[in-house]
Amino acid sequence: MKRCLLTSLLAFYAVMLFAQDSPLEKLYDSFSNSCVTLKCIYSVNMSQTSIRGNAVVTVQDDAYHMSGNGLEILCDGETVWTMDPVTKEVMIESVGTEALAYMNNPALLFVNLEQVFEIRRQTRGADYVFYELLSREDCGMYGADVTVSDDGVIRNGVFSLSDGNTMKVDVESVKKSARLPLADFRPDFEFGSDWVVTDLR
Repeated sequence: MKRCLLTSLLAFYAVMLFAQDSPLEKLYDSFSNSCVTLKCIYSVNMSQTSIRGNAVVTVQDDAYHMSGNGLEILCDGETVWTMDPVTKEVMIESVGTEALAYMNNPALLFVNLEQVFEIRRQTRGADYVFYELLSREDCGMYGADVTVSDDGVIRNGVFSLSDGNTMKVDVESVKKSARLPLADFRPDFEFGSDWVVTDLR
C-alpha cells in the first residue's frame, strides 16, 4: 500500500514535468535542480474497508525517502529498503527495469514520464487547473484526477489503482530544498543481529 501511495504522490509531481504553458511549468523549472518534499494525508477505499494515514516523501531524481504510519522506505535509485523500526524488520529489494518497477521505485515516473502518463483532459477553474491523467503502461494505476492551483500548489488527487481500489491524497505542503547527497537515500546504520533482514536482491 505504501508503494501505491508513492506512485500516486509522484503522479502529482508528474504533471509538473509535461504540462506545458500551465501554472506548473515555472514551478517545475525551479524544482528540477532541487529536492522536493511532499507532506500529505491519504485514504484508500477498498471493497470492505478504508485505510487512512499521513506520509512525507522526499524525491530527488530517481531516489526517494518516504516515512509515515510506522514505516520508512528509502531508495537510492538502485535498491529499496522498507523498514519497520519498531519491529526491527527490513526488506531489501533491487529496483527492476520492467514496467512494474514503478511500484518498487515510483520515482522512475519522472525519468520515463512521457512513456508512462498522458494528459487526457485539462479543465480550468476559477483559480486552479483540473487534470485527468491516463497511464500508458502498468505503473500501479490506470488513471488519476489531479487539481493544481494557478500558483502551482498541488491540492489533491483521486487515483484509480490497477487492483480496482481508489486512493485520495490531499497534499498539505510541497517544499523544495538544496540537493542532498545520495547517501541520504540509504540507511545510515548497519542492520545488526536484532533486525530481521529479508534480502531479495
